Amino acid sequence: MIELRDVSVSAGGKAILRDISFAVESGSACAVLGANGAGKSTLLSVMGGDIVPHGGKTLLDGRPVEDWSLAARAHVMGMLHQDTTLDFPFDAAEVVLMGRTPHSDVSMRDNLAICDDVMRALELSELAGRDVTTLSGGERQRVQIARVLAQVWDRMGDAVLLLDEPTSALDLRYQDLVARLIRQLADAGATVVAAIHDLNLAVRNADHIVLLYQGRVLAEGSPIEVMTEANVGEAYGLPVSVVDIPEHGRLVLPRN
Repeated sequence: MIELRDVSVSAGGKAILRDISFAVESGSACAVLGANGAGKSTLLSVMGGDIVPHGGKTLLDGRPVEDWSLAARAHVMGMLHQDTTLDFPFDAAEVVLMGRTPHSDVSMRDNLAICDDVMRALELSELAGRDVTTLSGGERQRVQIARVLAQVWDRMGDAVLLLDEPTSALDLRYQDLVARLIRQLADAGATVVAAIHDLNLAVRNADHIVLLYQGRVLAEGSPIEVMTEANVGEAYGLPVSVVDIPEHGRLVLPRN
């Protein structure tokens, strides 16, 4: 479980986050939504302990995140940053294996087996020996997702995954594959928080949605509660229609 209590962050004299409070239970997937500049990436960085808030605190399993040593945090928390680039000619498999760095107590054989499992789950096995600098943007993104998942793959029951725009460079098929995998990991006990722009992907796969607007929580709760025409229209400055279709569920569509 991860929880924010009255978190506020400022930069350059501007409030980025204002009095943010919510909790994500173990075994659930939370989507953080909002327009560009709403504070999504900053929020995830606070949750991961990368940014110390000017007010409030983050609790990881009931303890302030700053009280966790980096080593202890790395054993249970994996974080995908929005901008993760590699300019060195590592093989894709080597990048994924980097996710196992905190686990020196695990044999290399087991670490390699975990990485193989993750790469199969993300359909990366055929790319294992490829230089990552030669891969497409979507392929590189899947490799980075695999690296983060490998970090906590063997302890999903108490893992926290913080994912910033995990599907941004992916085509429709791999967006669906990653979303389904994230759903499976949450069902296996992980706590997943993902900042994404695809509203319909969030509605289909998240248990909980936090909708940000200008650094504040505009709405929070289940997808049905949060994703209303009024809420989405205010958050994005765009009139939308929210429709429920039996075979697809709730869909958010820009209004003509």
